[in-house]
Amino acid sequence: MSERRFGAHIKNMKHKQPEISENKAENLAYMHKSRLLWQWLVAVGSGILLALAFPPAGFSYIGWLALLPLLVFPMPKERLPRILCAYSFGYAHFAVMLHWLNEVGFGAGYILSIYCALYPALWYYLSGSLFKRITPADIKTPDMGLLHISHLKRGCLCGIALAVLWVALEWLRGCLFTGFPWGMLGISQYKNTSILRIVSYTGVYGISFMMILCNCTFATELCRAIHVFKTGGKLCKPLHYFAMAAFTILALLPLFEKISDVPESAPMLKLCAIQGNIPQCREWSQDEFQYALDTYVSLSKKAKGEYKGLDLIMWPECAVPAPIDIQPYKAELIKLQRETQTPLLLGAIQMRLPPGETDASNANTFNSVFLLDERAHIVAGYDKMHRVPFGEYVPFSNIYPWLRDAVGLGRDLMPGKVPFVFKLAKGTKAGVNICFEDVFPAISRTFTKEGANMLMTVTNDSWYNQSCGAEQHAAHVVFRAVENRRPFMRSGNNSHTLMVTPAGKVMGQITAKDSVFTQDYQAYEIPVFDGWGNTFYTKYGDVFAYVCTISSTAMLAIMLVKSFAFHASKK
Repeated sequence: MSERRFGAHIKNMKHKQPEISENKAENLAYMHKSRLLWQWLVAVGSGILLALAFPPAGFSYIGWLALLPLLVFPMPKERLPRILCAYSFGYAHFAVMLHWLNEVGFGAGYILSIYCALYPALWYYLSGSLFKRITPADIKTPDMGLLHISHLKRGCLCGIALAVLWVALEWLRGCLFTGFPWGMLGISQYKNTSILRIVSYTGVYGISFMMILCNCTFATELCRAIHVFKTGGKLCKPLHYFAMAAFTILALLPLFEKISDVPESAPMLKLCAIQGNIPQCREWSQDEFQYALDTYVSLSKKAKGEYKGLDLIMWPECAVPAPIDIQPYKAELIKLQRETQTPLLLGAIQMRLPPGETDASNANTFNSVFLLDERAHIVAGYDKMHRVPFGEYVPFSNIYPWLRDAVGLGRDLMPGKVPFVFKLAKGTKAGVNICFEDVFPAISRTFTKEGANMLMTVTNDSWYNQSCGAEQHAAHVVFRAVENRRPFMRSGNNSHTLMVTPAGKVMGQITAKDSVFTQDYQAYEIPVFDGWGNTFYTKYGDVFAYVCTISSTAMLAIMLVKSFAFHASKK
């Protein structure tokens, strides 16, 4: 080869090299984008799978495995893509689970999901930092995930840490900004009575812990199997499975605890719940008032005629859309009580003047539940303590009154001050939640500590029409019954009127033609028993959640200190 040709050859090679580099760069960029797309799809998919464990799909078993794709597929190493995937996971979960809330209007479910998504998003994002910390040091560029966690100790540590962190964030969501504990992961298992007894110790957080631990255990084992397949190594000894299973023994311990048998001599409270199935109208009218009043009065008279020896008739929250003190309402109640001669427990709003006030325009409005005697006299009442934000009050509306009309439903209800236990027939002492209150464990726990031997809820879920919101709401009372070991009676306006036993079994739900959205009434016989005793949860509350929160805080503090030390050493 001549010198000229040799030089030309070199020149051509120099000219071609950039083309190869450019192609390689393009391929790498394409692969990077493709991987980011898959990571995003996996995050969204896991969020949707998790939502399918809740009604209306109700595939509760999916919750035990829904996070497998998210945990197995490596997460993005860069901060911004990881934040995007984390938030997409959280938002997909809540947007699907809370879609029923859109029935209220203005995309309420999607708007609320913007906030709720922050908690699972933070869990996913922090799990990446955890993976990075416990990955073996000999792996220089690890994937952000479980694929390189092959050591028994690290696998156990990872699963427990992620379960603890999830519980801590659920507890935080139930507390911040007055709290929104709706749809805790464990709530999806409300029909799984075989594991419900654990909540008498841990609250619903114990089941959430078990479900996350199960997801992490399966994900770890799957990643270890993939690692063995790639490297030709050996799977670990069965000790790993036993070590992880040891942390679920907590769920089995309550199964050996005996629930006191109700003696045959115990009296039975016979009550009849009325379900009027009245559609919720956003604007009050005289016709709507009269229709609701006629419906509930008529059904109550029929129930009294059909069932003999009733001790109580029960109406749901705001059964009639009017203050209980207005004359047409009061007059009709007087006639009804004279005819039925049966105490009536009903939810209603009431206008009350503050002490020393005489101007009717300054009256406060309360959402309350009242007990009426046979002469329609109010013998006892309880005011709702925990109001629904934007539904029953608008935050900061006392400072900015225009928010009341712009954001809320044009009203601000006053909160009640203290819990109250109703004394009913045959020695029954009932703590009555009003609607949203039964989502908060502390309220039913307080009623129980105040001496309630029975728990109740009066609610009106017709705001959400015939959606799955009512079933999701009803699922929470199952946990309140088991947490406090008390029978729980639920009265709904449009659906899910039912009774829950102290063991968490749902009984006597009103249905017609396979639909729970129906107009009907049903009698229930509930044992009046003072020997249920107080559970660990009733006595000590969310100790399990507190331990998880403190542990998570300590874990994150250690990670933060190590991160600062690492960056300081680099400088």
